[in-house]
Amino acid sequence: MSTTTEPHETDLSVLSTLNADGSRRWIKPKPSRGRFWKRRRVLAYALIALFTLIPYIKIGGRPMVQLDIGRRVFSLFGSVFFPTDTVILALLVVSFFVFIFLLTALFGRVWCGWGCPQTVYMEFLFRPIERLFEGEPGKKVRKGAWRKPAKWATYLVLCIYLAHTFLAYFVGVDQLRLWITRSPFDHPAPFLVMAVTTGLMMFDFCFFREQTCLVACPYGRLQSVLLDRNSLIVTYDPTRGEPAAKKPQARRGRLPCCRRGPQAGRLHRLPQVRHHLPDGHRHPQRTPDGVCPLHPVHRRLRRCDGQDRPAPRADPL
Repeated sequence: MSTTTEPHETDLSVLSTLNADGSRRWIKPKPSRGRFWKRRRVLAYALIALFTLIPYIKIGGRPMVQLDIGRRVFSLFGSVFFPTDTVILALLVVSFFVFIFLLTALFGRVWCGWGCPQTVYMEFLFRPIERLFEGEPGKKVRKGAWRKPAKWATYLVLCIYLAHTFLAYFVGVDQLRLWITRSPFDHPAPFLVMAVTTGLMMFDFCFFREQTCLVACPYGRLQSVLLDRNSLIVTYDPTRGEPAAKKPQARRGRLPCCRRGPQAGRLHRLPQVRHHLPDGHRHPQRTPDGVCPLHPVHRRLRRCDGQDRPAPRADPL
């Protein structure tokens, strides 16, 4: 006898960026504008400005950060390190990763949502440009044959600019300025590095996008062992949200839950919920203590047994 599979169970067998037949599912999240989103935007633009300005800042006559691999001289915050100081550099790198792991254990996916360059540039630079030319998801699509070529041209200019800024961290702004004003045939190796970096950025931010977090990022693969039942997380659990009611209605900022029957206390699936979820939060996860999925607008959480309890702090993501 053949068994039937629920739609939400089928979704569990593939990535959120893939359909059941293996084809690409393009994700275009709708901005969920609120106080956390505004704070993330301010921090993101501050990080982008900092990334651009660091090569121009000098401390003690030296660049604030310069990794001169050719001469094997590394300048960090006015101090100079040589290959013989690799132990100090290794301790610095290890301390950075330990700090990120500590933040994950205490505050959930704060690094992914607030500080990761993939998130910062994707969600606050490339996606806003896409919405500017094509319109927001769920609204009327902006028509015009010039819009898509203009979008790709803007992407290319941004990637070239970011690639030159990235190269300045290794050669310095003075040397980079000379290379820009000269022919690429005078310095083919740096020009090739810049071209390859531009191509990789175009591939990442224009095509691969959220799959970098889901498939390629090693930190994303490690997060399952860094979180516990007390960690903060925003997610959607289709096993608790399906089947959705025909006419779900939100009440006082709370997402609707079933009131009676075997689905009591479970959260309905709203199209808006999935459209607002960030890239890395579309894979379903269950809360271990039976609490319905978190949402920033919840003031109280309803357990699956129908009992209410005060909600924990909202996840800053």
